[in-house]
Amino acid sequence: MANDTQVTGEREFIQKMRGYINAVSTTKERHQILKSGGMVARNKAKKSIPKAAKSHFYHYKGKKAEIKPGNLQKSMYVFREKTGNVSIGPRVLRSISNGQVIGEKPKKSSGYYAAMLYKSASNFRTKVVEPAVYSSFDKMLKAMDKAYSRIHAKWTKKYGL
Repeated sequence: MANDTQVTGEREFIQKMRGYINAVSTTKERHQILKSGGMVARNKAKKSIPKAAKSHFYHYKGKKAEIKPGNLQKSMYVFREKTGNVSIGPRVLRSISNGQVIGEKPKKSSGYYAAMLYKSASNFRTKVVEPAVYSSFDKMLKAMDKAYSRIHAKWTKKYGL
């Protein structure tokens, strides 16, 4: 399934992506292939998110947490949905403790305010995530092709094909 041609549109990208997914047998392998393409789009989306000049503070139910610059960029993740598809978006922390510093590391970052910053969650998706996906179809397919080749080589080696 070598990617010799360039992708010209969304429909062509989806056809090629489905070809990779249908060629593997397990859900875990499908997820690995989709996630490899999602990581490319995530990295592109992270670059388009503005970074604050200074730290901000979040006050909630008597708790105060510091939010470091670049927190929203660090909170971008690739998620596996229940359907098996992959989504790209900000990770949200479930709880915040008093004196916590948010955004020092990707695991300790929270993009809960992405919808507030862009006026709605759908605006965040249309202004950040979708342009990143549409502008990186070719790179996503190359990453998915590489993941597919790695999985195919593993099975070939295992069964001596």
